[in-house]
Amino acid sequence: MFIERAYVRPEARAELPAWVRGVPALAPVLDGAGLRFTAPVTFLVGENGSGKSTLVEAIAEQYGLDSRGGRASVPGGNLGTPKTPLGEALTLDLTFEGRRLRRAPRSSRCLRLAETLGPLVDSGSQVICATHSPILTALPGAQIVELTEQGPVDVAWRDLGIVAHWRRFLDRPEAYLSAPPPRSPRTRARSRTRTPRCRARHRVAGVGPPTA
Repeated sequence: MFIERAYVRPEARAELPAWVRGVPALAPVLDGAGLRFTAPVTFLVGENGSGKSTLVEAIAEQYGLDSRGGRASVPGGNLGTPKTPLGEALTLDLTFEGRRLRRAPRSSRCLRLAETLGPLVDSGSQVICATHSPILTALPGAQIVELTEQGPVDVAWRDLGIVAHWRRFLDRPEAYLSAPPPRSPRTRARSRTRTPRCRARHRVAGVGPPTA
């Protein structure tokens, strides 16, 4: 583990724009209590706009990673890159390994985002990931934090709304998928004459498609 807690100091909170201070799920982070990480893999889940990506990007930026990913996603890779407001204000409590890795921006132990999560954990890395996926969040041993209007809450995988949603879909897919209305023979004939392949044949022959 490299990061134990993410929070904003009181003096830095006042400098944050209103849109950041207005995200309910970030309130404990902004008030100094912070978000604690208890496992090598942490998934942040929640509705769109709940603050998942905002928090993950800020953690990456404060640690020295470029939140855009790619080759810049190594410690020290975002030098000279403007940070988001929360990325500037955030404070990270680091472990000894976390401090050592950040001091050596080009070391061979840099995070390899293209790796699968299992090998990342086995190699001693830490992953903080925002996702809507019930498959990713099922990773054994992962911490799952849901961003709610009351703030970040640790939840079990089986209690996730996204898991319940997919279970309902698998039980009754017909309730989610409605069949298109049947088309008349005239409509089907018109559709066939207007497919790209039919249009190409008509163009080669030098005539336009027949009108219905």
